[in-house]
Amino acid sequence: MNKRLLFDLDGTLTDSSEGIINSVLYALRKHHITEDNHESLRAFIGPPLIDSFMQKYNVSQNKAEQMTTSYREYFSEKGIYENKLYDGISDMLRDLKANSFRCFLATSKPKVYAEKILKHFNIFTFFTAVYGPQMDGKHNSKTELLAWLLEKEKLHPSQCIMIGDRKYDMQAARDNGIFATGVSYGFGSHEELMTSGAGHIVDSVRELKSFLRGQE
Repeated sequence: MNKRLLFDLDGTLTDSSEGIINSVLYALRKHHITEDNHESLRAFIGPPLIDSFMQKYNVSQNKAEQMTTSYREYFSEKGIYENKLYDGISDMLRDLKANSFRCFLATSKPKVYAEKILKHFNIFTFFTAVYGPQMDGKHNSKTELLAWLLEKEKLHPSQCIMIGDRKYDMQAARDNGIFATGVSYGFGSHEELMTSGAGHIVDSVRELKSFLRGQE
């Protein structure tokens, strides 16, 4: 019986692409970097921001930290709300809670922002707890974040299912011995999810709800 569900946020519960891309563009402009291919910035959805800035723009860690600070200037005021729930998410979470599932949020987005987003969409009360990195970067790795969640909540990996849309979610689950379910309606492809360790893949929120309810 797997009734402890660990949900990713961006690309799993919400379509946050507009706010994230606009926040990245703000940071790039502030640091005098031109980016004409806005679609390529979707790669920033999922992994830690500092890593993304370093890899995509070949900047130092110090510079990437400065760019992340700039990103958060826009995101905290505007980008956080340039976001929307995927259809059916609220109903699914309500149904899961009513049927004694314990839902946890496990996101690479800083916890302070994640909690604001859940409250903005009126889904905060469906979660037992919210786990995300601190603003200083502590628990920035998804693998470390899940390990921390398991330890703090006293959960055994066999009790849990990780639900996410990117390879980082699948790999972190695998590293911690947790069964991983990939959602292809987010920002990762079927191929990405399969090759990074997904034990199951769903293509819609309706399919996800049906699969999770089958874990009773």
